[in-house]
Amino acid sequence: MGETAEELREDIRYFLHAFRRPILEVKETDEGATLVSDDTGDAINDGHYFELMDRASVALDYMYQFLGSHPLIRKDKTLQGMYEKAEEALAELYQRAGLLEFDRSSS
Repeated sequence: MGETAEELREDIRYFLHAFRRPILEVKETDEGATLVSDDTGDAINDGHYFELMDRASVALDYMYQFLGSHPLIRKDKTLQGMYEKAEEALAELYQRAGLLEFDRSSS
């Protein structure tokens, strides 16, 4: 594990990248063992709506902390525009998840 802020950020980036991959399990067939994606956790439950909103909120915070306050973003208008679009997309994701949660609980 890293010790400096830069090393710790790189560690976090590495772990986040690794967790984008599906969980695999070994499946035995007549032809031998193969790795297949574990789809058992794909059922939507009541906690998933809030969880998505929470993760979108955390992503927005991280995005501002690591990108929005970066000197290049603050100085370059093109990068600023790109950052703002990405931030708006994450905010819209948060709002849409909230709407799904509201619609589900109102039914």
